[in-house]
Amino acid sequence: MAVMETKSSKSRRRSKSRRLDPSIAELLESFIGNLRMEVQSITEEGMQMEFDLIGTVPSIANAVRRVLLVEIPSMAPETVLLEQNNTAMQDEVLGHRIGLIPFRADPRKFKFRELKSRSDHPDYALIFGLKVTAPKQPLDTDKRFISTKVYSKDFFWIRDSLLHDPSESDEHRRPVHDDILINVLRPNQEMDLKIHVVKGIGKDHIKFSPVSLASYRHLPVIKLKDKTVVDGEDAELLQQCFSKGVIDIVEDRKGRRKAKVINPRLDCGSRNVLRYPEICKNLELGSAKDHFIFSVESIGALPAAVLVKEACRILRERCEYHFLSIGCGQQDADA
Repeated sequence: MAVMETKSSKSRRRSKSRRLDPSIAELLESFIGNLRMEVQSITEEGMQMEFDLIGTVPSIANAVRRVLLVEIPSMAPETVLLEQNNTAMQDEVLGHRIGLIPFRADPRKFKFRELKSRSDHPDYALIFGLKVTAPKQPLDTDKRFISTKVYSKDFFWIRDSLLHDPSESDEHRRPVHDDILINVLRPNQEMDLKIHVVKGIGKDHIKFSPVSLASYRHLPVIKLKDKTVVDGEDAELLQQCFSKGVIDIVEDRKGRRKAKVINPRLDCGSRNVLRYPEICKNLELGSAKDHFIFSVESIGALPAAVLVKEACRILRERCEYHFLSIGCGQQDADA
């Protein structure tokens, strides 16, 4: 005799099968409890930051690095409208150089512009102008040519008085650096153009990447073996084998100079000590598998701490999206 199974019974059975195994749930709770972040240093301008990510695995550390590089939005030139360019630099090369100039603008205040769109609405783009004319060559000069250098500081923001906030100053809308060389003009040459600075992500083009550096490494582990003393000339030789600040030499009560490990995180991965087996046998060298040292350097639009916070937010939203997608898929199957 066949047994009929209703949709509700199927749904209950599948919901039970989707429950986490108690051992897996306990492991997940332990992982979350051990995960932490410790900020080590931030520069005064806030554009460089070093922090430790502890209690995680390389895949998650690499996911944070990838999000910092290609997922966080930033502002960069996308459209170049040329009115005049009679310089020696071709239009395509000039557009490429301008496209890589970072601009100081908060991308969180803008919307993504549609593909192939040329809209210059303030919600989608900032408009900057550049107009430079090299002076004529004086007749009484001994130089063959007098060159005029064009820098990023020559850009000026074209404000729409009706749409832009009057409280926004030009200091908040300008290139990050003023000394980026764009072109060199000879006498009577001219450049006249406008650019659209829009919002984008590094996955579309690297010019939209908000960081110039986003890397991590394992925390070095350097220990002297138990009941091991490295003193005298061996201590000085051991100190020279590592980066400055890793090994220090201290004096004991008897006046002997002994080596002591002070700060292993300053080690750059050098293995010069392996050249001296008689010293190396007294050391334990390795790395912490769940301790990662991150170095982040912003291009200047947003502070590094804000970028790290945005990376964590994006990573969390992506995890929630995939979690809900899997759940919705199984609910559709139940129905």
